[in-house]
Amino acid sequence: MVRVSARVQELKRICWLIVAGLLTACSPAPQFTDSKNLPVALADFAGKPLLVNYFAPWCAPCLRELPLLEALAREGEIAVVMVNYDPTTPAELRKLAGQYRIQVPL
Repeated sequence: MVRVSARVQELKRICWLIVAGLLTACSPAPQFTDSKNLPVALADFAGKPLLVNYFAPWCAPCLRELPLLEALAREGEIAVVMVNYDPTTPAELRKLAGQYRIQVPL
């Protein structure tokens, strides 16, 4: 594991907040389903900044950042949603969430 400085971490957070702000400005708001096949709307996360992370289960860098995003969500200052952009079944997403101990909507 590579350690990054607090300054680099803060710059990454700022970049993610900018991306999240740009995504929330889109209209109409997209609708999603989670790994349990339940509907998830961006409006469900009103009240705090929302980081929307797009990933693919075959993408090694994406998989490396899943635990980091989970830890960021646990800090409680920002909400995190991870959006899979590959055709994956809810069962496959549940397996992935279990493997990486992901609690945020996937």
